[in-house]
Amino acid sequence: MPIGGDIIKEFTADQLVFSQTFGDYRAHNGIDIKTAKGEQVKAAGTGTVSAVYADALWGTVVEIDHGDGLTGIYSGLNQSPPIKKGDKVDSTTVIGSVDTIPAEIADEPHLHFSMKVNGKYVDPVTMFGAKN
Repeated sequence: MPIGGDIIKEFTADQLVFSQTFGDYRAHNGIDIKTAKGEQVKAAGTGTVSAVYADALWGTVVEIDHGDGLTGIYSGLNQSPPIKKGDKVDSTTVIGSVDTIPAEIADEPHLHFSMKVNGKYVDPVTMFGAKN
């Protein structure tokens, strides 16, 4: 996992869960790992940074191509992460620190971590085989 902490909201695929921020029910395409704002986030594994961008809903986002169609999406990072597109990373590489996620601002501080396999969202816990 990219950061230590309890999972406070699990991946739901097609099941809807209540959003405190929006006051409605919606699917949750990743996991939320509770941690303090400012905690360092590391890459979940070896890969290449494929994108770093600011998103109105997800804050600063880093995407890492982990190979074999697997992409890690790390949302809610600090505005100036220490990596850039094209950088090679591994599980010891700090890719940013936890900051704000506008789409989940009513929740406790956390990292929103999503994964895709061949463009389809999958449960990161399943990909790693165990919970934090």
